[in-house]
Amino acid sequence: MKISRIKISNFRGTEEREIHIGPGVTVVEGPNEAGKSSLAEAVQLILEVADSSKSRRVKDIVPVHRDAAPEIELAFETGEYELVYRKRFMKKPKTELEILQPRAENVTGKTAHDRVLKILEETLDTALWRALQIEQGKGIDQAHLADSRALETALDAAAGGSGDDLDHGPLLGRVMEEFSRYFTPTGRSKSLVSEAGELVASLQEREAELEDELEALRRDVDESARLASRLRRVEMLIPDLETAVQERDSELRRVETFELQVESAANDLRAANLHLESAQKSKRERDRLLKDLAQAEEELGDLELQLDEAAEKDELERVKGAEDDLSAARLARASAETDEERSAQDLGHLRRTSELGDLEGRQASVAKLRATGEQAREQLAGNTVTDDVLERFQEAQLAVGQAQAALEAGGPELEVRALRDLQIVVNGDAVEIASGGTDRRPVIEETTLAIPGQLELVLTPGSSLEELEAAAESAASTWAELCEAHSVDSVKKASAAHVARANAERVLDGSEGQIAQALGDSTAAEIEARITSLADKLAAYERERQPEPPRPESESVARENHKEARGALLDARGSFGQAEQALAVARKHQEAVSSKHLRAIVRSESVQGRQAGLVAELDTARKIRSDEDLQCDVDAALGTVDGHTRNVFELKRELEKQNPAQGTALLQSATAAVEQARTEQKETEVDLAAVRARLEVKHERGVFEELEDTRAKLHQAQQSEASLRRRADAVKLLHDLLLRHKARAHGAYVAPLAARINGLGRLVYGSTFKVGLSETLQIESRTLGGRTIPFDSLSKGTQEQLGLLARLAAALTVTKAGTAHGIDDGVPLILDDALGHTDPDRLASMASTIASAAAGCQVIILTCTPDRFRGIPSAKFDRLSAQ
Repeated sequence: MKISRIKISNFRGTEEREIHIGPGVTVVEGPNEAGKSSLAEAVQLILEVADSSKSRRVKDIVPVHRDAAPEIELAFETGEYELVYRKRFMKKPKTELEILQPRAENVTGKTAHDRVLKILEETLDTALWRALQIEQGKGIDQAHLADSRALETALDAAAGGSGDDLDHGPLLGRVMEEFSRYFTPTGRSKSLVSEAGELVASLQEREAELEDELEALRRDVDESARLASRLRRVEMLIPDLETAVQERDSELRRVETFELQVESAANDLRAANLHLESAQKSKRERDRLLKDLAQAEEELGDLELQLDEAAEKDELERVKGAEDDLSAARLARASAETDEERSAQDLGHLRRTSELGDLEGRQASVAKLRATGEQAREQLAGNTVTDDVLERFQEAQLAVGQAQAALEAGGPELEVRALRDLQIVVNGDAVEIASGGTDRRPVIEETTLAIPGQLELVLTPGSSLEELEAAAESAASTWAELCEAHSVDSVKKASAAHVARANAERVLDGSEGQIAQALGDSTAAEIEARITSLADKLAAYERERQPEPPRPESESVARENHKEARGALLDARGSFGQAEQALAVARKHQEAVSSKHLRAIVRSESVQGRQAGLVAELDTARKIRSDEDLQCDVDAALGTVDGHTRNVFELKRELEKQNPAQGTALLQSATAAVEQARTEQKETEVDLAAVRARLEVKHERGVFEELEDTRAKLHQAQQSEASLRRRADAVKLLHDLLLRHKARAHGAYVAPLAARINGLGRLVYGSTFKVGLSETLQIESRTLGGRTIPFDSLSKGTQEQLGLLARLAAALTVTKAGTAHGIDDGVPLILDDALGHTDPDRLASMASTIASAAAGCQVIILTCTPDRFRGIPSAKFDRLSAQ
């Protein structure tokens, strides 16, 4: 199986993320919560969970910050199939499968889900797939490799077997054939067994449905009798309720007659009140005439006191004096304004002079800074060692070291132990070895070892060493090209050039910032134009200013002169304003006195006319009716109103005793009871008709007869299912027994896996590395430098390194065995946040080991610390940004 693309949308906190995966090592790097672990989780979900699932695994991936449905798309190859698989969960769930190879097909829904499960069952060793995955936060523990049939077959072949005997031995083959009739290779029941159980379950469900229908039929019979009894009771009750309504209606009519008497007495009271209001109105009008006449006579006395002609003459003389004071204040203000304008012009001239000097200084600073920036640009043009170039130097040096180390570690090693004092010749060089001594050296090229006069031994390295030498030469060539391109011959000199370039960049950036600061919000052209404009204005002012009074010599003196002139101007304006205010007050007072005198004359004439009219109106009214007669009319009307009020009060008290509200409520209650009874009658008739209709339909269907027939079929199906399950259980028992016996033969092919792990481990720990494996293919111990330590006693970092080496060895074993037989049994190795406990030195060695294994299997690494895996030169890095 090989994965080529993973895409997720609306997955936890990730809105959308897509990565493309190559055949070797792909490192997906990004910060926490960028969605790396979600990619690994998505692969498991799309392959294992149906789109209709509401399980906790599915609910946990739904985003909480918006209403959206999680979606997953996976492109992968397995066996002869090339697939593009899509799923959406929770909201409008869907499944889409596009088969590109071996022939194009499109499948949707549950059919697509079942089709993928069947393809995986045919082409993928799911036990190996689960064993090789490393999830975030769980560390790299021991892999459960013993359950993998693909690995078992590969190891059997590596141990000298045919690779087929494990599955097609005479007895086991027949048992497996019979086992496959009832179970899948993973032990799940097939349709032959499940369909029998489904038929029993279906008949049991139908039996329960028919029993429920029969019980519902009995309930409908009881309900029909209850509704018929209820209908008879309601029909007998309605006549009594109608009689009660008639009686309440008669009682209410008697109360309404008494209410009419109360209304008539109230009308008489309203008429008496109207007559009283008319008499009181006439009396109020007579009182008003008397009051208005008294006020007119009093007002005439007040107006005679206001007619004073001498006061008006004094006010006219006061206005003339205020006008003379205002003329003098106006002349003083004009003189002060002239002095203030001249001092302001002098101050502005001196300020422009100061501004001109400042602009000329800024102009000189800009020119100096630009010269400095130009020098920095020249330095940058001759120095090409950027951040990327420096990183390439460091990577090239690391690649040279790793290639040389792999060359030394990957080739065979020659070790000679002397049982007595001995002289040997290696490639023509004589070597003395004392008794018990050892001579050890790597075999990188063809090596000749001779014991003079006794033997000559020629050792030739294999083709894998040639590949390592080629890799070392390629790394050295890359290093030489890089040094020549950038005119440096070491990382140290490249770092020095990088620092010089950074300094030049800082000088250039600093000069540009200082130029911007010197220019401020202006451009150089604007400053030049401002300098020219200020020079012209200063020259013009020198020509136009009058010599007297003398121009101040400094800006501070000019500022003080302007301040004094400004204060004098403010004083003059204040005096002018006070004179204006005094004149306005005098004029206003004079106008008020004149107006008051005139108003008093006019008002006096008006009041005299009103007084005469009131006297005439009063005389006319008294001739019609005297003051005493009006008072008598009011008193008589008050007596009449009082009598009618007492009569209305007595009638209303008697009406309250009749309680008309209670009579109305009783009538309404009786009427509602009749309506309710009639409604109940109609509803009961409808319900009774519906129940009787259901009874008629169920009687025609023959529910009881169908129930008996279903029970007979259920009995027969249960017997058939029991017989089928007995046969399946017997086959499974024999199958499991044979597999347990076969498991005892694991020791014969533990050695090939251990050899593969040892080969990878020596790239990390050196040539003395060795592991011991249990029958379940798990690491029991590690030997290094002749010292053996149990696995559980090793450090956490070493345990996770060995766990990763075991997974790489298993993946390589299965892939190479499958390639030899023309099939693809391999699965991708997904590492999420791996090697967190490994020290930096071991990280470099582990990176080289992963790189060497990547040629045989696909490795996907998810990490937030990509520096752990920088030593994998062939890795493809995919950077995820935070969302």
